[in-house]
Parts: sequence; C-alpha cells; structure tokens
Amino acid sequence: MESVFWKQVRGQGLAYGCFVSPTVDQALVYFGLSRSPDCFKAYAQVQQIVEQLVSGELPFDEGDLAAAKCGVIFAAISRESNISDAARQSFINIAL
Repeated sequence: MESVFWKQVRGQGLAYGCFVSPTVDQALVYFGLSRSPDCFKAYAQVQQIVEQLVSGELPFDEGDLAAAKCGVIFAAISRESNISDAARQSFINIAL
C-alpha cells in the first residue's frame, strides 16, 4: 500500500489512504478507501494499477515487495499484542 498505491492514489489526491484486507476463511480480498473526495476516480485508478500489475505492464519492485511483506507481518503481530489477544485470535481462527 505504501508504494504504487501511495504514489498513484494519495499522490494524486484521490484518497488519503487505501487498504487491502484478505479474509482467509472466505477466500476474498477486500479493498477500502479513506477520506476520498471522489471515490469513483480513486477506485478506477486502483483498478488500473491492479490490472497493470497482473499483466506485468507495471513490474513489482523488490523493495516494494519487501516492504509489503513487512507490512503483512506487522499487521499480524499488532493484532496479537499480548497473550489474551493471541488466544482470542487463535479461537477465532480455529473455532469460528
């Protein structure tokens, strides 16, 4: 989120931020925008970025890929900041 989306969405003033959130249990990926003056333009820009990444027209930068991995790890760790949170998350993942 902090590379190509940051540059082409926030950099153009289309949104303050955007996020991608996977759901393992539903096998879906959710996308969201925050503080967008024109969410339709922002969404269209993101759609174009994703299509370019998939087609290979816009290559993945190794630094951006490493930063993305760090972001995923940080997000996973921040959800489980103590034993109680880890137990709750484990229960949700396994039982629910």
